[in-house]
Amino acid sequence: MEANVAKDIEYFLEFKNKYPDVLKDFVRRQLVLNTAEAIVTLEYFQKIIPSAEMNAVISQLNERELDTWKTVVGKSNVIKNPNKVMIYVRTQMTKCFIAAKPMADEDIIELTLKLKASDVVKFCDQYPQSAGDLLNLLNSQFIAQVLDKLEMQKASSLLESALETDAGALNSEELKKSLKAFFTINHKNGFPAKMFKVLESIDPGKEKVIYSQLMRVASQDELAEVACRNCPLDVIWLLPKSVHQEVLQAYPLQKKVRFLMSLDDDKRQLLIEASCPAGSSARQMLEMEVKQIEENPIELKRCMVQKTQLSQEFLMFLRSHVSNNQALVSEVRMATWEWLSQIKSPSSQRLAA
Repeated sequence: MEANVAKDIEYFLEFKNKYPDVLKDFVRRQLVLNTAEAIVTLEYFQKIIPSAEMNAVISQLNERELDTWKTVVGKSNVIKNPNKVMIYVRTQMTKCFIAAKPMADEDIIELTLKLKASDVVKFCDQYPQSAGDLLNLLNSQFIAQVLDKLEMQKASSLLESALETDAGALNSEELKKSLKAFFTINHKNGFPAKMFKVLESIDPGKEKVIYSQLMRVASQDELAEVACRNCPLDVIWLLPKSVHQEVLQAYPLQKKVRFLMSLDDDKRQLLIEASCPAGSSARQMLEMEVKQIEENPIELKRCMVQKTQLSQEFLMFLRSHVSNNQALVSEVRMATWEWLSQIKSPSSQRLAA
């Protein structure tokens, strides 16, 4: 086990022992997220956390959470990269830890678990009457994340509202009503949700503009999930060679060659080198097909004219291929995070998580 992984595990176990309810809340959060990283994390927890303690946590899950647990956990015992798992745990900790004091209303717990720091900022703007109640339920580290996204005056006003709220007499019904309305407005309806759908088939050349604009109203967490499902063309160049190789080897030869010929020389060469080893029969066949198009001006021009169509066809294939391979999903998700960080505009810094 690498030293940094061991250190991260030690830190996590110490934190968990100091705050016993943290583990339960963290597990529940991962079940709500139900992403590839969340599932691998739960698998890893079974390896590093004593069985009795893990079983005690599982026994406290509600029926819906327990069904999710049985469906997603225990399907694979292979953890290929423990370091990635612990990096994920570190980045998620402050988002997922809800106050240790239990709440009677499970609906509010479930709604609160779904909130990101950027969501809390927007919620407090839209429902100021419930802002104090909400902050009283959040873990102190998570509250710090929220305050970091606010200007000093607004942060001070929000804290004052929370301090004036009696934690023992929260208006649970009003808070639950406000949270449900918030998720309905911000996550189900409205133009951003329509744009997420548009990204499934938009011209690859327009993807960056749309994501840049969506950063004003959506968190980077949310955009990363959308981008992972609908891998943008620009993200391809951030993927490791192993992903290029697997996808290109599965892509039909004639379509692959025409797509390659629609690209700039440097990108074309990058994918050719990644697709198959130099000197192999597959590489020789690919280079022969490429040469045939290069020597045919009419066909070469046709590939350039059809660049958008060829790119969309390749993206559709890549997205379908990736969706059936969890290891590839993880690589694409990491690349989308890097890409979104690169295009993040200064105006979106406050709202993007």
